Amino acid sequence: MEESNNNPSMSQFDLVEKCFGVQDRDRVICFGYGTKPEDIRGPQPSKAELKAELLIKDQQISDLRGRMDNIEQHEANHQKEINDMQEAHKRDIDKLEAKIKMLADLLLGEQSNTKVSTFFFFLD
Repeated sequence: MEESNNNPSMSQFDLVEKCFGVQDRDRVICFGYGTKPEDIRGPQPSKAELKAELLIKDQQISDLRGRMDNIEQHEANHQKEINDMQEAHKRDIDKLEAKIKMLADLLLGEQSNTKVSTFFFFLD
């Protein structure tokens, strides 16, 4: 830096050669200009900060797992209720079908008795 202040007309390339010697093509010299990795990723957190963040994330995961278990339990309860309702409806339908069959048998029985009695009525 002193050299650049003493001789402002000197180029950066000349400054590098003055500090590091004549440059070959097989070397790359970086001297602090431009973006550094810290500029992109920010400062590195300490181990204590990382542990605290890990504890927070573990607690969040635990909370989410609890919520998921609760939701799964509710879903299982709802599915059981649905299955119970379907079975009850099936029983009700079976009962109704039995009553309809019984009524149909009664009606068919009355019709056949009516036809037979009507047939005999006309024979008299």
